[in-house]
Amino acid sequence: MRFGRSAAEAAEEPSRGGAGGDFIKYLREGDTTFRILQDRDDGWVYYWEHFSPMGFSFPCTNEEDTCPGCISDNEKMKKVGRKIAFNVLESFNGTDYVNVYKVPSTVASKLENRIARFGTVTDRDYTITKYKTTGDRWDFDLEGDTPTPVPIERFEL
Repeated sequence: MRFGRSAAEAAEEPSRGGAGGDFIKYLREGDTTFRILQDRDDGWVYYWEHFSPMGFSFPCTNEEDTCPGCISDNEKMKKVGRKIAFNVLESFNGTDYVNVYKVPSTVASKLENRIARFGTVTDRDYTITKYKTTGDRWDFDLEGDTPTPVPIERFEL
């Protein structure tokens, strides 16, 4: 019986929790592909988020007197951005697992348009591409694959 993983194998393995784990993932530059497990009204979570100059974001408590972002002296940290989080199905080496992603409201709007057109976003995989525009701003492209059934009820959200 083999014990543990090599450094190369461990680097490729998805996090299983603990400090520094994948609690809420965000879209990185390039392509991210997953199956969204919930439609907007079935569990998407909308919240406000501050961004710290130290390089990390954190949710706004919506309490202007005590929220560390709202009472900050740093104007950039005082600002909030709308984020939307939902459960997705990802795959690693042929093993499916549930994860949570947060996306900006621009991506959520594009997904809401798909819900209006198709009635759902849970019937196909989506690839979201994050890229820099000529104005050095981030933008997102969204592509949906062909609808394919996946028994999502077997996964715990």
